[in-house]
Order: sequence, then C-alpha cells, then structure tokens
Amino acid sequence: MAAGEYVSVQPQADTEEADLAAEIRELHEDPHSELEELSAIYRHRGLDPVLARQVAEQLTAHDALGAHARDELGITDTLRARPLQAALASAGAFTCGAAEREGGVEG
Repeated sequence: MAAGEYVSVQPQADTEEADLAAEIRELHEDPHSELEELSAIYRHRGLDPVLARQVAEQLTAHDALGAHARDELGITDTLRARPLQAALASAGAFTCGAAEREGGVEG
C-alpha cells in the first residue's frame, strides 16, 4: 500500500519540480515580465494597480521564487507533494489498522 501511495504522489511532485525549474528560468531570463505577471495577479485579486505593483516589487525583492510559486503556481511548502511522507503515512495507517484488527478490536 505504501508503494502505491508513493507512486501515486510522485507525478505531482515531479510536476511541481518542473514548474519551479521553469519559474527559476523565467525569473532569470525576463524578471521584468515576471514582475508584471505578479502585479497582474494581485490586481486580479482586487488590489488597486499601484498597490499591486508595490506588493509585487516587495515580494520579489524578498523572495521572488517563493512569491511566484505561491501566487502564480499555487505551490506552498505546506501543501507540496511529498511522496515519501505519503508512503510512510499509508504504511503507518495500514500497520495500525492491521494491529487493531489482529488484536480483536473491530471498528
């Protein structure tokens, strides 16, 4: 079961890594367009254009990749795909369920 969980989560992790690699390349090759893109995201979310630009500039200065990962790609550290963690959780749940069942305690 753990192996199946790992295999099912790994493609998402691979996609996230590819998206982040592309974003790193874009930030390096065309930082102006990336700043404009981030600013547009904030305008779309309801900020006025001047404030959206200020927020985009400040977040870019602080952590450009983090801002784009979170606000453009929807990738956050908390919600990242972690195949090994998913496999371990599945293995743990299966083991606990089997031990509970073996001990004669049923749901």
